[in-house]
Amino acid sequence: HAAAYALISYRTAYLKAHYPCEYMAALITSVLGNMTKLAEYIGECSRYRIKVLAPDINESRMLFYPNGENIIFGLLALKNVGQQFIENILRERQVGGRFADFEDFISRMSQYDMNKRMVESLIKVGAFDSFGVYRSQLLASYESLIDTAQQKNRNNLSGQLDMFSNVIAVSD
Repeated sequence: HAAAYALISYRTAYLKAHYPCEYMAALITSVLGNMTKLAEYIGECSRYRIKVLAPDINESRMLFYPNGENIIFGLLALKNVGQQFIENILRERQVGGRFADFEDFISRMSQYDMNKRMVESLIKVGAFDSFGVYRSQLLASYESLIDTAQQKNRNNLSGQLDMFSNVIAVSD
């Protein structure tokens, strides 16, 4: 029993010494539900001169991951942003490329179950800071942009339904 713990300790120390970014990214990811531990491990990263970069809508993944000498913040650690929505963001980014700006994000993501609380959380943590727009400006405009995009989607759907209903009515 003691020998097994010694082996695990040795391997852990080796990884921490030789691959500190990778080790800390995995360690932080392992405590996603525990905000106290999350903050503690992020603080420990600064002792190793590892920067934990803020979430970025075009860079972040589901979990924390190393990027050179830094760790990119994982979107799953954010409050009020669900795993399904994050998966949709990652899929949309893979299919359609990087988001050009905030409006591009809203228009592309409006086809998914996107609610205002999720977008507000992303704004507040700085996920859109790379677009060069102040958070206060995004907070002032995001609701109307979401409403407009969702109304456009509803109009497109109702137009499709009307077209099919006309075909059915003609064939009767």
